[in-house]
Amino acid sequence: MASLDSALLLSFGIVSIVFGKPLSFLNCTAVPTADAAANAAATAAWLSSVAANMGKSGSALGLPAWAGSTRINCYETKAIWGLCIALW
Repeated sequence: MASLDSALLLSFGIVSIVFGKPLSFLNCTAVPTADAAANAAATAAWLSSVAANMGKSGSALGLPAWAGSTRINCYETKAIWGLCIALW
């Protein structure tokens, strides 16, 4: 169990550090608000982008492409980052 706990600690630490560097510069209040239809369209575009980019290097993808397309996505991404830090 100690080795499993160590592996989880290491994985949450890596996620927090790797994703935290660019996310710390992301300003969610600067992302324009959109209505429900625009949020749904952006979410659908984001999901198709994720499916198209599976297996590619993450350095080739821009941060706004997956975290800053809508204000809701931006806040959700920062919340997940915060939870990873808390779990770490």
